[in-house]
Amino acid sequence: MRYVNEVIRDFREDNNMTQGDVANFLKIPRSTYARYEVPGSNIDLDTLSKLCVLYHTTPNDILGFTTKTHLSDAKIKKLCKIMNDYKMDINAVIRLLEDIHKIYK
Repeated sequence: MRYVNEVIRDFREDNNMTQGDVANFLKIPRSTYARYEVPGSNIDLDTLSKLCVLYHTTPNDILGFTTKTHLSDAKIKKLCKIMNDYKMDINAVIRLLEDIHKIYK
């Protein structure tokens, strides 16, 4: 099970954002946002809603009720480059990702 603090940190990093960037979007001090990324912290519904807007996702994804994997545009571009460099077809990539998912599940 993943914790909310880990999920929101991963979303932030996947979007190449700093804690300050997210805090500015939320219109709160950086130190307040930083506490959300600390284990055991709580997040209010207003902030959760705004994070969903920022990351184009749902509360279920942030709260860990889904197993949806999020790929940022940067990660998708990197994956496409790897596929092209190694002449991999999409089916090979899907099999590889499924194997990785089984290992880290």
